Amino acid sequence: TLGSFFTLLAAKMSRSLGWTITAIDFDTVEDHNATNQLYRAAEATAKDAAFVRQALLGLMGLELNELDAQTLAGKICGKFDSGKFKVAALSEIVKELTGAEIDYAVERGGAFFAPSGIAVVLVDRMAARKDIFAASKLRYDVPYYVEARSGGEHALVYGFDPRDPDAIKNYERQ
Repeated sequence: TLGSFFTLLAAKMSRSLGWTITAIDFDTVEDHNATNQLYRAAEATAKDAAFVRQALLGLMGLELNELDAQTLAGKICGKFDSGKFKVAALSEIVKELTGAEIDYAVERGGAFFAPSGIAVVLVDRMAARKDIFAASKLRYDVPYYVEARSGGEHALVYGFDPRDPDAIKNYERQ
């Protein structure tokens, strides 16, 4: 939940600071992600939704409520993120809103992965976080590591220099 918003904020600063940002995730956007993350829900005009409703009723005898018609019309119009890789959709949104480009990796991390620049970790699973952190720590070309976690009523964002041994110890104690 927090990672997409942090990435937007960092991207706004990245151009003036000369940063590169790498967002890492392998998950895809689901419709419900648009309610609490930066992803776009299916967007369509009322006219588009009315057309879809009328067409389905006339052609197939299928009746849709207004919300379902709006969602389907948005998908037909291509104005939604559902089904895209989260980091790919986030890259598009960040560019639209800030003009900044972010790098992204659609992968789980692990020993084969070599990030560079600021690592923004958006994954949900602890094993994936550990793999990405292991690949990021003590690398001269990763000046900052950000990991956002949320659940229930709690949210936490870690942000530190993964080249600093004391910062690494503090993070690994968490």
